[in-house]
Amino acid sequence: MINESLCNNIPEKAEYFNKSATDLIKTIHTNSKQIIEEANNLQVSKIKVICNEFQKDFVSWLGFNVIATYPSPEMISTKQFLKLLLKGKTENITLIIDNLQSGTEFGSKLAFDLGATQIVLSNFPGATPETDSYVKLIKYNATQLFNGIKMILFLLPTKIILITLLGASLAGIVCSLVGVFIVRMKLTSLGFCMSHAAFAGSALGLALSYNPLLMALIFSTTVAIILGPLTDKAKLQPEIILGIMFSSTMALGLIFLNFIPETAMSSTAMSILWGSILGMSSSDVIRLGILAIVIITLMVLFSKEFQSIMFDRKMAEASGIPTKPFYYLILFLTGVTVSLSLKLIGGLLIFALIVNPTSTAYQFFYDFKKIIIFSPLFGVGYCMIGILVSFLFDFPIGSSIAIVSTLFFAIAVTLSPKRKRG
Repeated sequence: MINESLCNNIPEKAEYFNKSATDLIKTIHTNSKQIIEEANNLQVSKIKVICNEFQKDFVSWLGFNVIATYPSPEMISTKQFLKLLLKGKTENITLIIDNLQSGTEFGSKLAFDLGATQIVLSNFPGATPETDSYVKLIKYNATQLFNGIKMILFLLPTKIILITLLGASLAGIVCSLVGVFIVRMKLTSLGFCMSHAAFAGSALGLALSYNPLLMALIFSTTVAIILGPLTDKAKLQPEIILGIMFSSTMALGLIFLNFIPETAMSSTAMSILWGSILGMSSSDVIRLGILAIVIITLMVLFSKEFQSIMFDRKMAEASGIPTKPFYYLILFLTGVTVSLSLKLIGGLLIFALIVNPTSTAYQFFYDFKKIIIFSPLFGVGYCMIGILVSFLFDFPIGSSIAIVSTLFFAIAVTLSPKRKRG
């Protein structure tokens, strides 16, 4: 249309305009063919992205899997941001594709929160060096995307492995430390109850399109807060209350699964049940690290109180130790631990990592300090071996860790000096 208008207005240069138009079309066609060919070679259709709405057409033309789009930052509400964040986490987004002319701060924050890579494209020629024409701009934008993908493909396996190993190690530490209290106080059902409470919370979060980790924390900590006073006031053994809450939270979790959009057994829902090697992010590792520091600090500061309560709660009360706050604290820490470890191990199996390492340590040691030291070592070891089994045999990571920990516990029972003495 532009060429026709120029020819009509300046007929003496019609031949020049026609030749220029033909050359331009040929150049665009050649470049487009090369760009699409490289996009296919990189298998961009398998890469999930969230992009600025001004770049959607170009990104879709290249073949990327566009999961969601967002407008200019000034048009985004808090609710929209939370929906994008949830969508990005549940879909394991790889790229955040931003538009230079719309501002890049929002895309940068979103990429940071999701652990994704931000790539900035331009809408107009001349905004970046050597893009003085639309043909050059298209090539520039495509090159930015392809270089970003190549870098991700190079770094992603290493990043995933490092995050998984570090996250699994921290999960093994915090679960095993909490397990010291649970096993010694004969509250093994607490692991079942908390894991299923967190599972139910995550399922509800997915059904409501809300942050599943936050909902897991709310559910498990609520159960922890209710459980202590309820046990005291009902004058019942904790195991009885735990049994009732265990079945209730499990039932709620399965009900909530049916309300998850699309399909109740989606990959996200299954990762909640069984855990996922891709479930951990750098922010999850940071949270687990903070939790580990908090638990270790509390155990050091109040070691005498905790030992007294675990030995005999009634005797501890008689000696003047306020047992209720410490007992409730144990319940609360268990709830938080389960919630933060849920992504890696899964809601149905996490109690194995809480109970098995400490139970193994009890087979070999009487000294409480040695149990506290060796329980996390066993927990970390079980996680490392479980991850190796998961890699070698393509098993779910949570199942692998649970099976490994159970096998080693069985071996520990067989070789236990306590058994031989008994």
